[in-house]
Amino acid sequence: MPFVVTKKETFWWPVKIKLIADNDYSEGEFNALFKHLSVSQFLELINDPNKNDFETMKSILVGWSDLKLADGSEVPFDAERLVEYNDIMGFTPSVLRAYYDAVNGAARIKN
Repeated sequence: MPFVVTKKETFWWPVKIKLIADNDYSEGEFNALFKHLSVSQFLELINDPNKNDFETMKSILVGWSDLKLADGSEVPFDAERLVEYNDIMGFTPSVLRAYYDAVNGAARIKN
């Protein structure tokens, strides 16, 4: 079967997250909707000295799913929530790591 190259504007990718809890870590996973950047856009983004990790995350993360509040409802994706979650130790690095893994091919390759 031939391989067909297609380009979508966005893609879903799992984010594995590990947050500090009492004497341990709380681990989980949610799905992130990322912008599908070209190689030149990606290099420009990561080499921009004016962008910190939070600014980089805001540039690539456009949505999420399977991220829940304590009451079980979905966490809404918006600018206010991004600011709030950026302040949680480990959140932003987990999102960036997932994106870098996706674009660098550190993917789940199925046989």
